[in-house]
Amino acid sequence: MSLFIAVAVSLFLPYCQYEKGNAIVDVFTERAPGPVRAGFDALGSPLLGAVALLLAWRLSAGALDLRAYGDESMVLRPPTWWGFLVTVPCFALLAVVSVVTFRRGLEKPGWDGDDPS
Repeated sequence: MSLFIAVAVSLFLPYCQYEKGNAIVDVFTERAPGPVRAGFDALGSPLLGAVALLLAWRLSAGALDLRAYGDESMVLRPPTWWGFLVTVPCFALLAVVSVVTFRRGLEKPGWDGDDPS
């Protein structure tokens, strides 16, 4: 079950980033002017993209290790590395989407997800 949940979460991450659906904690920027908040939002996208690339790289290395060791699920016995076949491309796609949202944030500061044009 945990393998399926990990796959489901990784499938939704790129879409969530594209639609600006991530939770934002704005305790420190709540009273900041709109352009400052938009700047922080734009800065967050490449940081997320870098983390997504790092995770894609490490997940692929982990998948190769799990495959080499023949690791299996305890109950149904499917190889655990199969889940990584979906999660690694999803994190790579998340990195690409983060670049897209960064560019969109620079072109349209304050875009809130309601106007997709």
